[in-house]
Amino acid sequence: MKQLAYGMCAVIAVAVAIGMFYFYGFSLLTLVLALVLFSCPVVVWMTLRLAKRSEEEIASGMRKGHERRNT
Repeated sequence: MKQLAYGMCAVIAVAVAIGMFYFYGFSLLTLVLALVLFSCPVVVWMTLRLAKRSEEEIASGMRKGHERRNT
């Protein structure tokens, strides 16, 4: 459920950035705001990727620990 919410946040951020260019045109301020909004999906993607990797490493470590105790 969290991943869906993060994805929707990223889609909304991109839509707002594109709409900003459409309604207000190109200026330095709209460019800066658009860059901030476009960075949101990238940050979300990187955070989710690192979280998945961390969870996999923790699970792997737990499995190895249980295997060592049982042998």
